[in-house]
Amino acid sequence: MTLQSELEQTIARLKSEIVTFNADSTKADRFIEIANRYTDFSELTPTMINEFIERIVVHEAEKIDGERCQQVDVYLNFVGQIDLPLPELSPEEIAEEEKKKHRRKLIRERQRRYRARKKAKMEQERLAAEHGQIESSSALTSTKSKPAPSKKKTTVVAESKSLTPKSA
Repeated sequence: MTLQSELEQTIARLKSEIVTFNADSTKADRFIEIANRYTDFSELTPTMINEFIERIVVHEAEKIDGERCQQVDVYLNFVGQIDLPLPELSPEEIAEEEKKKHRRKLIRERQRRYRARKKAKMEQERLAAEHGQIESSSALTSTKSKPAPSKKKTTVVAESKSLTPKSA
């Protein structure tokens, strides 16, 4: 490569950097103009949001250490994506978060136990219904030849699932 071609490439690169710089400074000036319009506000209005925010990207939620986390990217007009720093928690806030985590853990454990008991109870009722259905069908065949019992009434309670015939 000759010195002339190197200088031409450097000039082209510098011109593109100048164009980019001018575009960025124009964007910054426009953003500052919008920011100056809203220096003192007590509530966020839809107009303000539309002027400041280009787009918001909400990512899929994830569970990290049993907590639901979700990344949200905010893109401002004329500026681009901004990264908001996480707030620093005081020792009291950290202790409060630990209490919340512990409480959620206890609640999850209680719910698991409840669901297990409920499932066991449903299984027990299903087995009892099947057993009761088998006994009642054998009782029907044997009661045809025997006289009906006295005025004593018995009721068999079963889930509707076990009483309906299954189609093939």
